[in-house]
Amino acid sequence: MSTLEIRKLQSGAFKHVDSIDGEFFLGRFSFKNEFNIAFLVEAYGAKRRTYSIGDIAVYNYLGTVENFTNFTDLINRLVALNYTGIDTNNIINGFLSDDPTTYTSATLPLTGTEVAILNDGVNWVKITWNNIISSLSSVFQTILVSGTNIKTINGTSILGSGNLVVGGGGGGSSEDILQSSWQDSIFNTDNSVVGSLKGYNINGGNINQAISSPNIAGFMNFLPFCSGTSANGGYRYITLGNGLLSAIRPQSGLTAFGCICIYANSSADSYTQIGFSNNFSLTSFAYFGIYLEITGANAVFKTTSSNASSTTAIAVLDYSASLGSEIPYYFMMTFISDTEVLFKMIKYDGTVMINQSLNTNVPATSQRLNFAAMSIIQTAGSDRKIIGLSRVGFGVKKPSFLDSF
Repeated sequence: MSTLEIRKLQSGAFKHVDSIDGEFFLGRFSFKNEFNIAFLVEAYGAKRRTYSIGDIAVYNYLGTVENFTNFTDLINRLVALNYTGIDTNNIINGFLSDDPTTYTSATLPLTGTEVAILNDGVNWVKITWNNIISSLSSVFQTILVSGTNIKTINGTSILGSGNLVVGGGGGGSSEDILQSSWQDSIFNTDNSVVGSLKGYNINGGNINQAISSPNIAGFMNFLPFCSGTSANGGYRYITLGNGLLSAIRPQSGLTAFGCICIYANSSADSYTQIGFSNNFSLTSFAYFGIYLEITGANAVFKTTSSNASSTTAIAVLDYSASLGSEIPYYFMMTFISDTEVLFKMIKYDGTVMINQSLNTNVPATSQRLNFAAMSIIQTAGSDRKIIGLSRVGFGVKKPSFLDSF
C-alpha cells in the first residue's frame, strides 16, 4: 500500500504526492473514507489508490508534517484547511466528531433555541429543543406543579413519594374534627336563618322588613335588624339555650367571622354587638366577652374581663343608603393564643378598616360563653333598619377558608 502527502500551496491549491505515482493535481474530485480506508475519486468516477490512516500526511503551506490516528481528526483538519476534496453539503462548516468527549456540556436549563442535527432517513435536518418539546407534549404529561396544574388538599401539596392517608368512616384527624365544628348561619329571603342561632325580638324590634340582595356581585342576602317603635328596641340571634353551643370556651383557635352593613336610616344612638359573651343584656356584655361593637357608624373590637375592657382603634363605617345598596364589611376575631385575640375588619373593596390584636382583658379559658349578634336603637321612634346581617359563623378552630383573610 502506498503513502499519500496532501500539501497546501501558497495559491490555496492542493498538491498530492503518492509514494508510487508521484506528484499530481486534481480538478474536481472527492476524498472518500470507507471502512477505515481512504481514497480519491475523480469527477468522472475513476478511483485512485487506497490509503490507511497511518499512510496519510498533511502539510499546511510552509508547515510541518501532520499525522493523524483517526479519520475524524484528519477530515476536520482538511476542512479547516479548505481542502477541495471534501464536500460539507452546506450543512455545517466541517464534520461532526463521533467522539462525545470532544464536546462541551450544554448549559441547563435549555432555552429552547438550541439546535440538534438528525437524519430523517433521507437527509440531514435540524431541529430545535422547542420543536422536540412540542412533539413530546402530545405523548407525555406536562410536569405537575402543585397548586398550578394539580390541586392541593387543604392547602397541602399531594406531590411526592409515599402514601397519602385519607381518613374514612368515623375517623379523621383532630384538625379535621375541630374544623368540622364550625357553625355557619346564613339568612334567607323568607327571613329564616339556617344554622345554630335562635332569633328573639327586643322590646318590639323585628326582622319583618324585606330582606335585601345587594347589587354588588358575589354577596348574599342581608337580613335587616329593625328597631320597632319602642326605646331600646331591636333584634338578636343567640346560641343561648342551644346545648353545648351555650358553653363556648375562650381559648386558642376560637374564631368568629361574619359579613354586615349598617343602614343610614338607623340612628346615631344605635348600638350593635356581635361576638362571644357570658351574658347579653340590652346594651352591654356583662363581665366577660370578645366582640365587635358598633355605635352609630363607629366600629371597634373589645375584650372584656371582670367588666374591664380593652379596645382596638375605631373604624368609621359607611352607611348603606337603602335596601339593595348595601356596603358590606367582613369581620373576624380569632384567638391566636389563650391570651391574645386578633381582630380584623375589611370593606368589600379590600380596604382594611381594622387589623389589631389585644392581649389585655382577655377572658380566661375557665369562662363559658355564648355567641350572639344583637342590635338596638336606644330612643323611641319609627321602625328603623339598624344593621344588615348576611352571614355569621364561629367555631373552636379557625377554618381554612379564612387562612388568607
